Amino acid sequence: MPDGSHKITNMKILATVVCFIVLQTASASALIVGDDAPMFFLRDMEGNNFYLSNYVGPKKKENTKGVILAFFASWCKPCKNELPILNALVDELAGKGIKVVIIGMNEDFDTILKTLNDIKVDKPLILSDRYGKIAEKFGVRSLPKAFFISCNGKICDVIPGEMEHFEIAVREKVGRHFK
Repeated sequence: MPDGSHKITNMKILATVVCFIVLQTASASALIVGDDAPMFFLRDMEGNNFYLSNYVGPKKKENTKGVILAFFASWCKPCKNELPILNALVDELAGKGIKVVIIGMNEDFDTILKTLNDIKVDKPLILSDRYGKIAEKFGVRSLPKAFFISCNGKICDVIPGEMEHFEIAVREKVGRHFK
């Protein structure tokens, strides 16, 4: 009769590996509503530094009610559907004190600009997270992903992926969180 201790040992090893994976995944999870938005800076296309802390949080310098921060990539088809909608809302949102910022994830400005020119997006502030460091801080694992950040620097809402009625959702979230 075979010894059952091999099965028990294999099960212990498997359980240990599963626990390790779960713990690693949990520590690298996406930000959720109520979390502090990680403060960062990136250069825009003109070489100017964009500091999130100038727009939200206790040290903000601009008179804003919040920021919509949307991550995208040139290869992301749902991103190409949603970015023109955000582009069309920029002026309206700016009138309400909301800054719209889009971040090209893991791409340089040449790639980003070609994509944005193709889909006719030119109004949001455009940043390049060439090495994915900011996306990593926000726990972005899939695209598109939009974070609504209140004036106090907290994540107040998230759109975690493509949404059929994206414009309606953005307007609803703005109305609820940025009064």
